[in-house]
Amino acid sequence: MAVPTDTDARTLEEILERAESAALSEARQHTDLAKAIMADLMVGLPAYTGLLGGLVGTAFGLVITEVRWIISIPALVVSVAALYFVVWRAKDKHHALQQSYVSAAESYWGLLRQRDLLRRAIERAQTRLKWMLVLSVIGQKAHQFIEAARANGAVTDDDRRKFCLEVLEVLRSDRHACLRFVGGDQTFNFHILRWNGALKHLEGFARTHGTRIEENNRVWNFGAGHVGSCYESNEALLLDDLQGTEGAGYRKQVRDLDRQVYRAIIDAPIPGIGGTWGVLVVTSGRPKQFQQDDLTPVALVAAILGTALAATA
Repeated sequence: MAVPTDTDARTLEEILERAESAALSEARQHTDLAKAIMADLMVGLPAYTGLLGGLVGTAFGLVITEVRWIISIPALVVSVAALYFVVWRAKDKHHALQQSYVSAAESYWGLLRQRDLLRRAIERAQTRLKWMLVLSVIGQKAHQFIEAARANGAVTDDDRRKFCLEVLEVLRSDRHACLRFVGGDQTFNFHILRWNGALKHLEGFARTHGTRIEENNRVWNFGAGHVGSCYESNEALLLDDLQGTEGAGYRKQVRDLDRQVYRAIIDAPIPGIGGTWGVLVVTSGRPKQFQQDDLTPVALVAAILGTALAATA
């Protein structure tokens, strides 16, 4: 994962400002042209009305009064020609007016599209920056844990669990910025499960979660459900909605509450000595909470956990 910098974010913001300025300038030009055409039409309106009145008057005089044909007919022809010219010119300006408004609208739509694309790029860059900070903090905690283990000479499961809980607390604290959890969402769940070689299943080792999550200490057999499947394949897994069609074969809910709070899923294998140590599970009650961009940083967290746990085994 390439490391973005503050300069990248500033560059994207400058591109957005330039694009906005250019699009707004173009839209203003089209709008000014439309206003000029409309003003020209309004100024010429009395003349057009006068020509039409003259045409009607000439025709009426030709029919009703005793005006000589040699005078009336040329006058009528001139009036018709003038009126035709005026109508043709007005039609041409009306077409130009329509084109100007269309061009202005296209410029504004193009501006909106550019703003949306660039803002998304800025948001992605900012999220990646936040993830780099989180990974740095977790890496520092792993280093401290390893150094403490070397100094003490012995590490217990309680020590490992404490370290894992510290890592999960970092994820919990930064879940809004890194994983887009909304403020009041209490369906967040960060869970580390360890493989129990004697009992041949995955069991909970460390966990932090929102108030809507109820623990029932379930276990996962090899290859069963999304956790067992991740452990078996040793590959990170992303599910947009565990209750959707893509979740078929991965579900293991036994309560109605489970169907509400376990929707979006990310599973990442935790490497160990000679095999996979366990699985890091991140879940949310909101479908499509997570994106493909989240897989790599979550997998890196699992890798840091695995490195520290293996170094202290």
